[in-house]
Amino acid sequence: MSRKSATIILFERGRFTMSDSWTDRIELKRSAGCRFEVTGSKDLGAPTLEQPGNLPITHVDGIASPRALYRALNDAAMLLDVELEWVDAIPLIAKLDWITAAVIAKNAGHDVPELPSFETLVSQRSLTSIRRMGKVTIGAEWGYDMHELTMSFEQWLRILVGERHRVEKPYLYEGKEYLGVWMFDGKGGLVVGIDYEGVGWGSHLVGLELIDGPRFEDADLAKLAVHASSAT
Repeated sequence: MSRKSATIILFERGRFTMSDSWTDRIELKRSAGCRFEVTGSKDLGAPTLEQPGNLPITHVDGIASPRALYRALNDAAMLLDVELEWVDAIPLIAKLDWITAAVIAKNAGHDVPELPSFETLVSQRSLTSIRRMGKVTIGAEWGYDMHELTMSFEQWLRILVGERHRVEKPYLYEGKEYLGVWMFDGKGGLVVGIDYEGVGWGSHLVGLELIDGPRFEDADLAKLAVHASSAT
């Protein structure tokens, strides 16, 4: 799937004084290469000989990190003398790039936006990029031992957005080998069937004792994704 650039309006509000009126606007653009561009401007209406129709106040491009984007958007709001409501802005940023929006939400203390479909994630980041993000290790405890399973970040995302998945993995208990069957139901649940007593672990994925995934600016993307999916 080919990626395209996309643009959204994060803030737009009309203002006026006794003699003038204008619209403050903060625009966010994402390039096909997942670089961001922030523009803060004042729309003065139809252009005249005395004044332009649109007056740029700030423009920052080539933004690659969530932290830099957060700073650029706050700076744009400050220069326009407006307040950007992050509760509203984060879901809009997620329409351009869920990973960036999720990291901003985590670092800024806001709710992580809803996890979109796998097709949407691929359209934002590309399948190759997602596959390069590394592995996810999860752990479930039964029989007084921690049992771990490792998969690709791609597979983890597929499970979280509804794909059923089954993995058979041997494990040792008191010196003997048994077979554990990890069954993901595609609805956020996991049951691990074991040889000697039926079920070793069963609950929602968010309740796993261990979730360890790829990191972006100190945020664990596997944890952000599972919490985003459990909130829907």
